[in-house]
Amino acid sequence: MEKIAAFLARHRRVLIWTAAGAAVGLVWSLTVGCASGACRMLATPWFTAPYGGVLGALLSEIFRRTPEEKQNGKGGPG
Repeated sequence: MEKIAAFLARHRRVLIWTAAGAAVGLVWSLTVGCASGACRMLATPWFTAPYGGVLGALLSEIFRRTPEEKQNGKGGPG
């Protein structure tokens, strides 16, 4: 149990961004989506939610700050 808690604490930012991306993908599919169903990527939530999750995980790494940036107060928004 301690290993799981340590893993979650270490990767908390990535998990939050992944969940947010999946939620955005789900909302996109349900609100905008693809009316005809011909576009494979936007046709169902089964495709857009994981796709959004992957994009969220990638964005979490783009906005990551290094320890030096945190110490100096510089860097990206994360």
